[in-house]
Amino acid sequence: MSKEGSTLLELNNLNAIPNNEPLEAAEPPPQKVRSRLSRLKFRRADFIHQRQKLLIISLILLDICLFILARLFMERKAHFGAEFVKSGHGLGKILIFAFFQLTSILISIFLFKRLTSIHINDRIKRKFKYSKTIITVFTLIWIFLTHLTWIFYNVSIPSDFFFPVLCFLALGAYIHCAIFLVLFFLIERITNFLPTKIFILQSKTFHTLTAVGLAFLLTIQGHISTLQSPTLKHLNIAIKNLPVEFENFSVILVSDIHAGPTTGKKRVEEIVEVINNADGDVVAIAGDLVDGYVDYIGDRIRPLENIKSKYGTYVALGNHEYIHENVDHWIKFFRTSLNLTVLINSAVVINRGKEELCLVGVDDFFTASANVKGHKMDAEKALSECPTNVSATILMEHQPNGVASVLKTIEKIQKRVDLILAGHTHAGQMFIVWPIGYLMNHFFYGLYKYPPSGVQIYVSSGVNYWGPPIKMFPSLCEIVKIQLHRDLSNN
Repeated sequence: MSKEGSTLLELNNLNAIPNNEPLEAAEPPPQKVRSRLSRLKFRRADFIHQRQKLLIISLILLDICLFILARLFMERKAHFGAEFVKSGHGLGKILIFAFFQLTSILISIFLFKRLTSIHINDRIKRKFKYSKTIITVFTLIWIFLTHLTWIFYNVSIPSDFFFPVLCFLALGAYIHCAIFLVLFFLIERITNFLPTKIFILQSKTFHTLTAVGLAFLLTIQGHISTLQSPTLKHLNIAIKNLPVEFENFSVILVSDIHAGPTTGKKRVEEIVEVINNADGDVVAIAGDLVDGYVDYIGDRIRPLENIKSKYGTYVALGNHEYIHENVDHWIKFFRTSLNLTVLINSAVVINRGKEELCLVGVDDFFTASANVKGHKMDAEKALSECPTNVSATILMEHQPNGVASVLKTIEKIQKRVDLILAGHTHAGQMFIVWPIGYLMNHFFYGLYKYPPSGVQIYVSSGVNYWGPPIKMFPSLCEIVKIQLHRDLSNN
């Protein structure tokens, strides 16, 4: 046998290595090498972090550009804009869709990073081995359900189907959580400059858990509010020089039904029952009846044809009648299928004896800026249909910011208007967005009096909600019975 062969046999024989000669351990790399590797890892991590930041900033800038383009596209007087708003198709709709989806993606990235970076201590890790995985899966499912919501406006789904409700509840919790997390993020950044560390102000894990907890708590509480029957409120209004013929004349105000993915036929039937039990002289629906297409949700609002009143049911259009379907399709459906009188910059005169009351409907404030063929907010034209010596004038305009425009018109043309009825704001709908709604509207909720002309304005919180099936309190799902009086001394 060769020398090399015998050496190999010896190496394969375990006994060939003496017990008193231990194997030498591999030498660790020198300190310089370790330090260099550490620096390389840090630089790589920093490079990736900087690239991520750059990507996020780029997406935010792109999102802002999409929003500006969408606004310009809707408001410009080019034929593209007209066709988009009129038919619900075209580049404008694509831009708006892209803006909202990109905004949602940015929020989802932020929410995902916060939730998956929750610090879990060793004791919990030992007890719940897959806690990190559970959090990650929960977050992904939550985000997925939220991003599904837009689909339900564009497909046919059964009325009162539970899955869209689940997705929109996920959206409600998502909105709450995102706003809370942004507020906490700002607090963390500001308090970083403090000389001492304060746990309650600087703990990301504490803030994230608090945001998630509050989000789901407020979502559940808000959803319970919407499951109650609509609240019938009573409001007495004094009209100057109101003739005795119209004493106790009653108007049932309804707004913001929002029949759509989460508001089905049963809820509309419930609303009609409350309206009919209120036994009003006139029913005034101040916009936002629907969220979707006639073919998909027309059947959900069919119970409205069963509304009973002495002098009829009148509708003013809201902004949501314009968002999905060609608005003229909805107008035709309201008139022919539901026997509703749609007032578009027009008026109707109600007679009692020799006295007259004028009920006016103005096209939605949305049409003042958007280029919608055949539709433009025109309070002057609408009021011109009221007789000169009318006993009282009640005007419907869906948006409070549109009401501000109407008030300017009233002062300009010196026409009598006693009461304006509006909706749109939902009285904030959710605690977390209430301040935003309050700041964005000239009139927010409840009864107002405009001193220059003495016009009274009532802004309803609406009978339903938009989007997430959430309302702050059950009383904010309201139908209002307004009674007119010469004075309120006995009322």
